[in-house]
Amino acid sequence: MDVDASAGPSSFSEYQAKLQNAVLQPTKLALGLPKDLAFHRTLDRNFAEDIDECSSRVLALTNKLIKFASTARNAPDEALGGEEDAVDNFHSLVVDVMDRLLEQADTHIDRHLGRNKAAASSVVVNEPKASSSKRITASGPLDKRVLHDPTIQKPQLSFSTRVDNFSASWRPALREKPHAKRALEESMDVDDELPCHPYRFEISQITYPERMFEVPQPSEIATFDATPFTLVTTPEEFARMLAQLRKAHEIAVDLEHHSYRTYSGFLCLMQISTREEDWVVDLLAVREQVPALGEVFANPEVVKVFHGAESDIVWLQQDFSLYIVNLFDTYHATKVLDFPKHSLASLLDAYTDFTPDKRYQLADWRIRPIPSEMLLYARSDTHFLLHIYDRLREQLLQRAEGSPDLVREVLRRSEETALRTYVHEAYDAENGTGANGWENMAKKWNKSLQGVHFAVFKAVHQWRDTVARQEDESTRYVMNNNALFKLVDARPEDGPQLAQVLHPMNALLRKRSKELLDVIARTVKEYKEPAVVVPKHPHTTQPNPFAIGTQSLPIDLTADTDAQRAHLWDLSNNEHSAKVAGSSALFGVNFVPTWRDYCKPTSALFGGASPAEARTLTKNKQYLEVAAQIHSTLVIAPVLPKFEAVDVEMDGAEPVPPPAASSSAKTEANNDFIPIPTVPEEIAFVPKGGRTTVDPNAGDDIVVVGLRQKKRKRTKAVSGDAAETAEDTTTQTARRKKSKAEPVNGGQAEDVKEFDYSSVPNLLDNDDPQATAAPETEGKKKKKDKAPAKKTGGIDYGNFPKPPRNRSEMKAGNMARTFR
Repeated sequence: MDVDASAGPSSFSEYQAKLQNAVLQPTKLALGLPKDLAFHRTLDRNFAEDIDECSSRVLALTNKLIKFASTARNAPDEALGGEEDAVDNFHSLVVDVMDRLLEQADTHIDRHLGRNKAAASSVVVNEPKASSSKRITASGPLDKRVLHDPTIQKPQLSFSTRVDNFSASWRPALREKPHAKRALEESMDVDDELPCHPYRFEISQITYPERMFEVPQPSEIATFDATPFTLVTTPEEFARMLAQLRKAHEIAVDLEHHSYRTYSGFLCLMQISTREEDWVVDLLAVREQVPALGEVFANPEVVKVFHGAESDIVWLQQDFSLYIVNLFDTYHATKVLDFPKHSLASLLDAYTDFTPDKRYQLADWRIRPIPSEMLLYARSDTHFLLHIYDRLREQLLQRAEGSPDLVREVLRRSEETALRTYVHEAYDAENGTGANGWENMAKKWNKSLQGVHFAVFKAVHQWRDTVARQEDESTRYVMNNNALFKLVDARPEDGPQLAQVLHPMNALLRKRSKELLDVIARTVKEYKEPAVVVPKHPHTTQPNPFAIGTQSLPIDLTADTDAQRAHLWDLSNNEHSAKVAGSSALFGVNFVPTWRDYCKPTSALFGGASPAEARTLTKNKQYLEVAAQIHSTLVIAPVLPKFEAVDVEMDGAEPVPPPAASSSAKTEANNDFIPIPTVPEEIAFVPKGGRTTVDPNAGDDIVVVGLRQKKRKRTKAVSGDAAETAEDTTTQTARRKKSKAEPVNGGQAEDVKEFDYSSVPNLLDNDDPQATAAPETEGKKKKKDKAPAKKTGGIDYGNFPKPPRNRSEMKAGNMARTFR
């Protein structure tokens, strides 16, 4: 089948532009949705159904895309099920899948461009043997106590060095400097441009051993069973390990860190491996002996192999003031070799036959005793690392055809990592800068807060940081970010509302809930909306005192004229006055506009009266009449129409006096009425039962409605002729009133047969056409007419049958005996 090339994009750039435009429009629409969407859902059921339908479609499309982008090997076990899943599992179900998809796209693009990964293709992977360390990893979620055990007492409470989270500065606690090329005192001098790093000179001027640039000899992978292992928990075991490390040429190091129940975090385990032995050091048990490792870590002849050491370098400085000299980071090696993946798991998969159980990556490493599964996972991080180090060096030398350039490039990048320094970050409440500042958090969560929401957000964020420092807890433990934004939107005022927003609440929040509520209440009370600054202009007059919709009085001419000039044309305090030119081509040099330049010396209405003489105008009758007419024109508020005095005689009623004139329509100098425009009366629809007949010959007399009328009785028919219908009580009453009134035309009333409109059927009335028939005689009941109605000379309603009788309808007095 032929495909029209013009139908699709002609290039990738055109396709990318169309894709971005297609994504940008729904993104803008989504951001334009109101924050109180739940409230709008309650107003319109159709709107709520449309929102649910759209959400279901987007969620289904997202799950399809995730399933399509995931491979069979790393597909997630679950899909997004709703808003909570999208917030909690967004990183694992969306971000990780997209990262893998982008890595695969990068691999295929390089393959298409001819940049194949020779390192990945030429790696000699050892085949599994009978004594292989390959193990089948378990699947499924871990026990919650493995991820976080709430029963563990804080280990930092037993540290010899007290934790200080409010310290303004931090300096390394070094007493001596092993393998120093520059004295400790000289190295500790803080530079204005560079932070304090005692081994900065030694790392920058290092001379690497020549064996690092030689092709390593191939060797077999040592299994776990064939390698000695020691869990270091006592000072004696630590001393024996340190003696072995002094003899090694290369060591592999990894760390396990805990940051959930502490503000700054602390190290819990250290894994060290040589080519002959493995150690896992319990840093909570032998914390005082760990600084002695500085002798090995600062030795430039010993290669320290890490993977992704950026955080490890900082943690070693923070807890033990340990610095690494001669670092080889295998992560940088994967970058130089253009590997598609750069994690330690991908290196283990490529160079070994071991698959680590990554479920323990976020385990609570404070647990004592350490479970065997967690211990095996920690040991595997360094057990194979030296073998990977050899394979990566071999591949770097092969790629450079024996040149050490690529190896030195990896070492150069590793030097930059080793020169990282720990800095104790202070909280910036004003600007919100820093990794833990509110500005960074708002950008990550894509929140645009304004007004009182922004003020409460900053106040609660600062309160959370302060409490976390005081209690030595992480800000996530005090209150997670999602709960913080919920709190900002709800702004609870009491304990039950706070518990509903932050459900479930931990013990720390329950203890300090009153303090949190006080912070929110004080912030809302002290917040003031910013005043809207309207720029003044010298040619902009003040608001009209006769503004529409207001009851303003006329300008007080008795006020001080100087004050009025300053009020109307105040150029001295105007922000634009600084921009007024000193000269003008029209008015000449040194022209300064004043209030006199905008005033006329005479007036067409008042003549040449001065402001002092104008004070007497308030007593002028002509002026008051003109002002009253102007006021009546400008005021648009509803006013009462003007009535004429009419005396109407009624049965048993007194004459109706004319309505009192409005006070606004009178003046002090004149008691005459001022003409006020009348408001047309709105005529409302009156149903048939409430209509009254009007005599066409009646005069223009005022009829007072609302008086109690007698109950209308139906008159008896004198004959069976349907054309002669009896008049109702209302018509008769009107006729009697007419007879009492004076004749209109010269005392002689016209003998005109009146037409009763109330007796004519109306299309708007839902009555039976047979209702116009003559009533039956007295004493006889009205018989039911079962035969179809015959057509008469009246209005034809169409050949529609009579509606069936509702048998289930209640009858008067329960005559049907339906209920017993």
